[in-house]
Amino acid sequence: MPRVWKRSTDKQKAGSRWYLTWGDWLCTGGQWREKHKTQLAFTDKAESYKLGIELEERALKKRLGLIDEAHEQMAAELQRPIADHLGAFIEHIEARGRDDRYVRQL
Repeated sequence: MPRVWKRSTDKQKAGSRWYLTWGDWLCTGGQWREKHKTQLAFTDKAESYKLGIELEERALKKRLGLIDEAHEQMAAELQRPIADHLGAFIEHIEARGRDDRYVRQL
């Protein structure tokens, strides 16, 4: 169950955002363990709680094998424009210290 909370300094401030602590499942060395993650959520407490429920359900589906993270990451990369991929590749080549003439040929 997610925990929705505010910092003590933000409790009296109108419009301050809620924090969300939820349990994510990680597999390390073939063993599943729960890791609590905290993130900034919305100004509405109910919406923040709904987000926490969704994140915990997603983590549980990942643990049960109903979600394949590699497949989802590949699908997200397919949504990026080709210009972004090429830009990242050129940055990578330049960071490796390749000659400018080589980079221009790309």
